[in-house]
Amino acid sequence: MDTSDDLLGHLLSQVFGYPWPSKGGGFDTAQAYSVEEILTRDPDIVSIQSFTFGPDTKTVSAQYAENPVWKRITAVREGRAHEVPAELWASGRAPGRWA
Repeated sequence: MDTSDDLLGHLLSQVFGYPWPSKGGGFDTAQAYSVEEILTRDPDIVSIQSFTFGPDTKTVSAQYAENPVWKRITAVREGRAHEVPAELWASGRAPGRWA
């Protein structure tokens, strides 16, 4: 999860109600939100970045497709959970690289 302490999360929090603060404790725990925690905030839109390393690797969307909690999230239920290109989302965080 890009938290409000990360560059992207901070930028999003300047424009939208962005309810994802850092949990602290370093990279592995600061951004660790469970599906249940995501449901409690019930976002209208979800951007999903999947790192896939081969043709047999499932995207995050595919991994969670049958999860009953995931299906209850408004963005998922209403078709507004979108896979985003990892190349764009995760590399070159400087705005000039997105142009």
